[in-house]
Amino acid sequence: MVSNTSNGDGTHTVVYEILVQNVGGIQITNVQVTDTLPLSTTFAYWAVQPPGAGVDAPGPGQEVTWS
Repeated sequence: MVSNTSNGDGTHTVVYEILVQNVGGIQITNVQVTDTLPLSTTFAYWAVQPPGAGVDAPGPGQEVTWS
């Protein structure tokens, strides 16, 4: 899910959700999900920060990770 809202000052707030599922028949471990944000995007905050989730140093091309 992605939503994009104008803030009225030339900036936008983009909200997106990543869903990760294991649909296989066996349990997996040591999985890490990484999403690199577009260069024109800066991570602001978690709506709800899941355990094991983090963001690297602020700036263009930030990576959001969850393990």
